[in-house]
Amino acid sequence: MMSANYTLIVTCAGGLERHLADEIQQILPTAEVTQALGQVSLEGGIEEIYRICLWSRVASRVLLQLASARVNDVEELYDVAASIPWLAHLGPEHSFSVDFRGMNKWLRHTNFGGLKIKDAIVDVIRNTTGERPNVDTEDPAIRVYGHLQRDKFSVGIDMSGGGLHRRGYRAGGGLAPLRETLAAALLYQCGWPALAASGGSFLDPMCGSGTFVVEAAMMATDMAPGLNRESFGFEQWYRHSDSIWEAIYREAVTRDQQGRAAYEGQVIGLDLSHKALQAAQRAVAGATLGRFVKIHKHDINDEIDPAWTANLVLTNPPYGERIGEEAELAGLYQQLGNQVAALPNVETFGVFSSRVDLCQHMPLRSPKRNKYQNGDIEAFLLRFDLSSESSRGYGKPLPTAIYERERLSEEGLMLYNRLKKNQKQLKAWIKRENISCYRVYDADLPEFSVAIDVYGDQLHVQEYAAPSTIPEAKAAARFKIALTAISAAFNVPLAELHSKERRRQKGTAQYEATPESKRFFVDEFGHSIEVELASYLDTGLFLDHRPLRKRIMNEAKSKRFLNLFCYTAVASLHAAMAGAKTTSVDMSRTYLNWAKDSFRRNYVTLSQHEFEQANCVEWLATATGEYDIIMLDPPTFSNSKRMSDVFDVQKDHEKLIDDTMRLLAKDGTLYFSNNYRKFKLAPELSDRYVIEDISPSTIDVDFKRNPKIHQCWIIRHG
Repeated sequence: MMSANYTLIVTCAGGLERHLADEIQQILPTAEVTQALGQVSLEGGIEEIYRICLWSRVASRVLLQLASARVNDVEELYDVAASIPWLAHLGPEHSFSVDFRGMNKWLRHTNFGGLKIKDAIVDVIRNTTGERPNVDTEDPAIRVYGHLQRDKFSVGIDMSGGGLHRRGYRAGGGLAPLRETLAAALLYQCGWPALAASGGSFLDPMCGSGTFVVEAAMMATDMAPGLNRESFGFEQWYRHSDSIWEAIYREAVTRDQQGRAAYEGQVIGLDLSHKALQAAQRAVAGATLGRFVKIHKHDINDEIDPAWTANLVLTNPPYGERIGEEAELAGLYQQLGNQVAALPNVETFGVFSSRVDLCQHMPLRSPKRNKYQNGDIEAFLLRFDLSSESSRGYGKPLPTAIYERERLSEEGLMLYNRLKKNQKQLKAWIKRENISCYRVYDADLPEFSVAIDVYGDQLHVQEYAAPSTIPEAKAAARFKIALTAISAAFNVPLAELHSKERRRQKGTAQYEATPESKRFFVDEFGHSIEVELASYLDTGLFLDHRPLRKRIMNEAKSKRFLNLFCYTAVASLHAAMAGAKTTSVDMSRTYLNWAKDSFRRNYVTLSQHEFEQANCVEWLATATGEYDIIMLDPPTFSNSKRMSDVFDVQKDHEKLIDDTMRLLAKDGTLYFSNNYRKFKLAPELSDRYVIEDISPSTIDVDFKRNPKIHQCWIIRHG
């Protein structure tokens, strides 16, 4: 029976609204549930709040709405928040936080909206008690929410106290590639609760960290998803009832015990990765479901043991971040389909993937398809009815190793012809200069915004991030066309293309490598340079700086060379090989170790050269010594956690150059460069130093199509 009434807003990820509405109807049969985008709403009291928090598998948060009104400015927003009797919900002894979302023409910053709500709460409580509650954004006792859509404003308290996907079975709150709430919705869509109730079994043949298997076992044993959760937001709420909560919690414990005794099926997870298997086993143990879930090591290329068969098979195979993996992924999906199709007793086979095209390689047909959002990725649940022979079929053939010119689309043929033209134009220069690494294409055609670099016998393809006006699906389709044209033009298998999307990185993301990191060596000016095409944002060698590196090498004999923001210190290597004593400074230990490996490879004694791991801006403030040649090539922007402040080359370059010139010998040369297209050198610098713009002479033949790739100046003392 419904208890006294609040308006409850239960949120969920986009696409899960119908699952959430159906689920709440199961939890609260008499509730009147209304769906909206990303949420459902209903009227309910304390008991309903507790039951949804404890039992909803797909809800993100349960919000108790305290006020809702139309507002025309921030003062009216404050007035609505201040009209709430906050002392009925929290007191000065509580800490709280405000999560504000939404903007409009008169409120441009969510932080300001949250600040107004915070002020209202503090004022209401302080005016009555003379004390004020503290704000704690990390671990508050009470989480307040505010939402603004155009002029409609609502405010209330988060009863869940944080995302309900945190079930408590992942140690340390570890993240899963597939959010638990989405996994539960997919299980609902595949009809798992009914199959489990009849003693059915479940199999995930590529289980990863175990999200599907744990969620499936919890459903099968009637275990409330919040049973092992550490805490809920309502526990610190003034109107919280220990007795009501205890009764509802005890009921859930009883149902869990009865469900464990009744379930007769099995839940199985398979994976090849040792790391994934360990994560899955930890999750199973954390959920105390080891009796019902078995995790086994298995290669999807091998036949699945018939003893592991199940009524429902559901999995989330790799999507493929790099399109160069196309052939490998197509083979994996084909094998997955072959293995599952051969299992006895499978009724439904579900595949959750953003790559519907890869699913076409499975020997199955006529799937039912539902669209969902997996984070920022649009993905689909494909359900194959394996109880019917009509669902068996022939999979699409695997892609050929090298894409044939005859198969190219009209757009692909256009890019193919441009690539052939560029190759022909560069051929004589490459031979004359004995160049093995060069850029062959740089967004020459507006339809194909990619950069293509040759590294010996390897190809590196960078896709520039598409403008927000270009739909993601269209950009992805164009990139696939580009890769087919590149494969055909260079006679390189699709699977061997190293492809990446290039966009601004946050923090240290650009420094992190995948476990598959594979480096190899290329030649530049007779020196062996280590590059890595698969794992990092950049490759270890900035091709556009080739002429500048050569210039420094030719000037470096018996000189003292300082390389700031040195990256992998290739310029330092060339200077060292010419007889210079070098100092290389960079914030990344990874890149400095990479630099040392290149020095060793070229038989350069490390003891004669210095490698400083430091923030260059801070290092310059205290550095001593004098250098004959300095290379200063800072990033356009950096907000790395290793920096105490945000670096902006336009804003900060004047002081940076002044600090660098302090270390430059009287007759020395500073080479200052950067790749910010809109960069303007501070005119005041010309009053203090002799400056020469040498940008044209530092742009080699392969970058003439893009002369704004960087700017470069010589700066000397007057």
